[in-house]
Amino acid sequence: MRIDSFPPYFDHIDGFEDFLVRTRLVNGALINGINLNDCSNEVSLSAIKNSILINCEFPGSMLKRLIENGCSILSSAPDIPFEIAKETLYTPQALFEGFHNDKSRRYSSTLDAEIYHYWYSNDGVNSLNNFISLQGRLHDYFISRALCGEIAKFGKLKVVAIMGGHELSRDESTYLEIVLLAGELARKGFLVISGGGPGAMEAAHLGVALAHENETKILDVVNYLKVTKFAHEPSWFDRAYDIAQDIRQEKSHFNSIGIPTWRYGHAPTPFATKIAKFFFNDTRESALIEKSLAGTIFFKGSAGTLQEILQKTSNNHYLASNYISPMVFYGNSYWNHEKPILPLLRSISSNTKYQKMMCITDTVADTVKFLTNSPPIEENYNGFNFCLSQTM
Repeated sequence: MRIDSFPPYFDHIDGFEDFLVRTRLVNGALINGINLNDCSNEVSLSAIKNSILINCEFPGSMLKRLIENGCSILSSAPDIPFEIAKETLYTPQALFEGFHNDKSRRYSSTLDAEIYHYWYSNDGVNSLNNFISLQGRLHDYFISRALCGEIAKFGKLKVVAIMGGHELSRDESTYLEIVLLAGELARKGFLVISGGGPGAMEAAHLGVALAHENETKILDVVNYLKVTKFAHEPSWFDRAYDIAQDIRQEKSHFNSIGIPTWRYGHAPTPFATKIAKFFFNDTRESALIEKSLAGTIFFKGSAGTLQEILQKTSNNHYLASNYISPMVFYGNSYWNHEKPILPLLRSISSNTKYQKMMCITDTVADTVKFLTNSPPIEENYNGFNFCLSQTM
């Protein structure tokens, strides 16, 4: 039960009864998986108003009253392999449990793969199945809530996102630079997040996981991993999984959150401490952009990374998060010439405060220094608001 957040969340009969007896009203709550038939006589279920009941049981005679009271009654599909009202983020152990227990080490044995195949085979990917799409949207809503809760524990102004291409090879120098950068950021007290997939994203979480190790150990791990360079190669996941298992046994004190999606079928990195996995990529991208208030670092990538650059720029331009957030472009030549987006951004950001919150660099040290010395600036959007102007 969580009643210290809004809306209040109940998933156990005792906490629900206690709250209802004391307050005589449950308004605007999320009630998940409770058998309300077990409530004592002291409890009046007619006091539940404007709430969402998910996978709950209750007397048939109460259905009409609950609906009249503004409640929504929802349930999961009987064969659905995921919780639609998940209160916590995923862990690598949970998503990859089947892989650990399968002697043949088949990824298809994992919960992650089971969920993907269910989503794909039921047309959830293209939103062609209304019921499954709604289940996915509900799941993503609750994952968003859980992500907010995890970030609140750490501090919302200490979250840095590392963005970059999923096709970055493990043997590229950039991969190692990301590993070293993420480790240094973790030691400086930042919470590192990423898109949670392979390539640059994997490197970010590996760096945090190894933040307690010396450089010799880090190089040994990267050398072991780069025997398989890309996700399509045999044993690519096996090597990462084995290293992640070893790191977990050592109990590193540094945490990171991966934010992947089932949209593309990529395996999430096992190096993340927690995983906020979404069905819908738009929700996932918004989470990455909006939560990284302490800064976003862009390494080389393709269309997805360019989209994230423009989305972050828009976020700063219109103060969508009520903060101006630092942006770091790692690779001067790359962002000025190979993927020349910086000239465009200089034009867009001309005469704005966030122009001074952009850094172009080629070194880990300069990146860490810039983010450490450039905290997010709180500021509200003061542009014209038509709706508000009509109510004054």
